[in-house]
Amino acid sequence: AEHRYRIHTVPSVTPVLKFIQQHAKQDDRAAYSTLNMGAGFAIFVAAADAQRTVDVAHAQGIEAIVAGAVEAGPKELLIDPLGIRFGNDDLQLR
Repeated sequence: AEHRYRIHTVPSVTPVLKFIQQHAKQDDRAAYSTLNMGAGFAIFVAAADAQRTVDVAHAQGIEAIVAGAVEAGPKELLIDPLGIRFGNDDLQLR
């Protein structure tokens, strides 16, 4: 079955990435597709384990947040706070 990735919380964008975005004249959609805008890595765990996973990361000195969820739906990535949608063809979603 297909699924969508829905992001409800985005990490803060670093000043250097904002600088690059501004000088490259990229809108948010282009910047998130090419620069990742500091999002780093994502791991996927059961919703019931999400906060515990964040707690373990923090205990190891790793910054982590519960940023979103995987849900049934067409294969796409939605970054809700920014109103950005990427389809499967945009990012080669798995």
